[in-house]
Amino acid sequence: MMRLGVGALLVCVALGCSSKSGQVVAVIGDFGGDRPAEAQVAALVRGFQPDLVVTVGDNNYPDGAADTIDRNIGKHYAWAIAPYHGAYGPGATKNRFFPSLGNHDWRTAGAQPYLDYFELPGNERYYDVDRGDVHLFFLDSDPHEPDGVTRDSLQALWLRNALGASKARHNWIFFHHPPYSSGPHGSTTELEWPFRAWGATAVFSGHDHDYERIDAGGMPYVVVGTGGKSLYEPREAIYGSVRRYGDRYGALRLQVSRKEASGQFVTISDGVSDSFPLPDVQHLTAPVTLVGPGASWHVRDGLEPQAGWLLPKFDESEWATAGTPFRIVDRGAASGAKTRTTYYRYEFDVTSPERLETLELGVPRDQPAAVYLNGREILRLERSPVREKNWLVPRGPRPEANAEPILIHRLLDAKTLVSGGNVLALEIQRVPEDGGDPGFAAELVAYPRAGL
Repeated sequence: MMRLGVGALLVCVALGCSSKSGQVVAVIGDFGGDRPAEAQVAALVRGFQPDLVVTVGDNNYPDGAADTIDRNIGKHYAWAIAPYHGAYGPGATKNRFFPSLGNHDWRTAGAQPYLDYFELPGNERYYDVDRGDVHLFFLDSDPHEPDGVTRDSLQALWLRNALGASKARHNWIFFHHPPYSSGPHGSTTELEWPFRAWGATAVFSGHDHDYERIDAGGMPYVVVGTGGKSLYEPREAIYGSVRRYGDRYGALRLQVSRKEASGQFVTISDGVSDSFPLPDVQHLTAPVTLVGPGASWHVRDGLEPQAGWLLPKFDESEWATAGTPFRIVDRGAASGAKTRTTYYRYEFDVTSPERLETLELGVPRDQPAAVYLNGREILRLERSPVREKNWLVPRGPRPEANAEPILIHRLLDAKTLVSGGNVLALEIQRVPEDGGDPGFAAELVAYPRAGL
């Protein structure tokens, strides 16, 4: 492992830290345990000479307690915090430290030590920081968040409105639970919001203690849970995963100039391990909605359809129609109705599919399902206690009035699309006594190839 002082010096030489231009933002996550690796990452970050230090959660292990918070955070980052009232020096003259809440920060009731320790904008749980060319948005992804963590929550409405009002070239989102991840915790269905459609240009998160960069049609989703607590072994990569490391501690260095922006994952052992461009709002093409909210689906409940129902130009005259979102109410569910399969199909046209690179599919997460695009199975969902234990919102109908069903999203290759008519089809099994959400909605968006 690289010696602390020498490592920070070599990284600065490689990155040109001494000749600042534009703004530099350091990103750390899953760090606050007062371990040697945290001290090394903190020295690395200080060597970046950052304008801002931001976190993607789990700032104070193990339980977010008041008696550990200064040792876990202030000991290593007091130089960036203002006002600072801890035991490790005078702190900064102007605050440069902006954290996000993590699940360990919420283990003390109300995350009160965190809220007492920092003075942050807004309600301090979720807030934004405007720095001209770059606008930073901090969310609270923990299920204890009073304003919710789903895409139809009050918190999501705040973000959508704030992104719509932003004048910045770069709109970066920071929070703890990753929307997409190949790590042990995996992707977080509740946080798979339409960030790009709302105006975001990059999303950063933690929770999985590794580094991973996922390309969603040109927009990066980055997991950086490498701030010093521990590291996780990588698992099978999801579609879109470009680079990942589970064996090195480090931080992100994001730099914005008038002409461009870029990110580097810098480690305490190897220096720069990954570099990537950060697109701005003008160069990040908006997604193309192929199947969206309110789409009128053809539905057949309990009766197996005739052959050919997965393909275009099928006779749908005997099928019912309904616009999403909607629910199918089971007769006799209270008395133990048996498993029932419902079939859904939606036909749509695509012109120039060769111009599309990545698809983002969203389908109901609660019930076993098979999903087909033009007759080809693209996703199969089974009941999985391992998968469900990571859900932030329990399975089943949500108690809020008019709450949308929660969708699980997947990034897919757009090569399955054809020019002309295409069919998205699902068969979903419902077991009423299992308590799954009977609501239905689905969506399919496409991301154009870069430069088109």
